[in-house]
Amino acid sequence: MTLKSILALAICFIACADYAASPGNVSDAKISAATKPAHDSIATPTPVSATVSLNDSVKEETEKPASRKPAVKVGKVGKVEHGKATFYGKKWHGRRTSSGERLDNYAYQCAHKTLPFGTLVKVTNKKNGKSCVVKVVDRGPFGRGMVIDLTHQAARHIGMLRDGVVSVSLETLHPDTKVENGEIVEIEES
Repeated sequence: MTLKSILALAICFIACADYAASPGNVSDAKISAATKPAHDSIATPTPVSATVSLNDSVKEETEKPASRKPAVKVGKVGKVEHGKATFYGKKWHGRRTSSGERLDNYAYQCAHKTLPFGTLVKVTNKKNGKSCVVKVVDRGPFGRGMVIDLTHQAARHIGMLRDGVVSVSLETLHPDTKVENGEIVEIEES
């Protein structure tokens, strides 16, 4: 039995235990004869979602209604990272990314392993000093020493199309930074 199968069974078990539990206490899956209601009514359980973490433990959370506009998480402003950059091939244009957006090779987008989606990153080519600002929309690259995958447009902007792989520095920008065509227009001060 695979780990995924075990986790799926654990989630099903939790959902069944929650359904059988009294509506006032989701974590108490045992219902004794003394606590059962005297009449034959079916209690409506509180909706529960299960979150599985890397250490295989299952955590229950009461579902909250979706808000109209989700909170935007951004990376730590001013964080600097150094490494190698690559760029997406043409076959990736139009495909869905990890964030759900479609990759647009003619826009200033990128993939980063850990920065939250929507984070603005200033990428500077160390060889020629050219830089541009990109938005994180995907996960990757997963090659050793690689820190960022750029779209074709961003790679052209910093002059790396011929080299393919270049050394870069990344700087996380404030989310209110105004960007146009990969360049900073103005920074909103709060």
